[in-house]
Amino acid sequence: MDMSGNVDEQCVGGFNYNYSSFTEGLRALAMNLRYTITEKGRINSLALTSATSAEGKTTVTYNLGIVMAELKLRVLIVDADMRKPKIHKLAKLSNNLGLSDAIATDQPWTDFVQTGILENLHLITAGSTSPNPIALLNSDKMKQLMQQWQEAYDYVLIDTPPI
Repeated sequence: MDMSGNVDEQCVGGFNYNYSSFTEGLRALAMNLRYTITEKGRINSLALTSATSAEGKTTVTYNLGIVMAELKLRVLIVDADMRKPKIHKLAKLSNNLGLSDAIATDQPWTDFVQTGILENLHLITAGSTSPNPIALLNSDKMKQLMQQWQEAYDYVLIDTPPI
């Protein structure tokens, strides 16, 4: 606790989690998403982007995933920013194989899933560099993967390239 009586840090799954207005904002977003319903049903996948790079979309994606996993939701974070992937750096994971490989090969997507800092937080990093990532992301295989992920997880968070 700091001098004002606020909690500075708490250990969550062996991870020092900083309590701040940013974290509280993400918690509010996570709670609102749980109750957002469209004509097709509950929203369970989000693609996060930004106008330019370095605006914080990866940080928001990763930390939103942590907050949702803390709520005991099964969360998959997918790094679809194949030109400048960063999710693996935040999560301290290998980026040798990932989304590009899941799309380009016949291997099951589950072979590319890595576990995050919480048991129910899973990640698929961007993987090997592709000469044409837009073609991969716009492929039928990517559509199939999205459907399978939406069935397997409570939420799928996609970290996309900036527009």
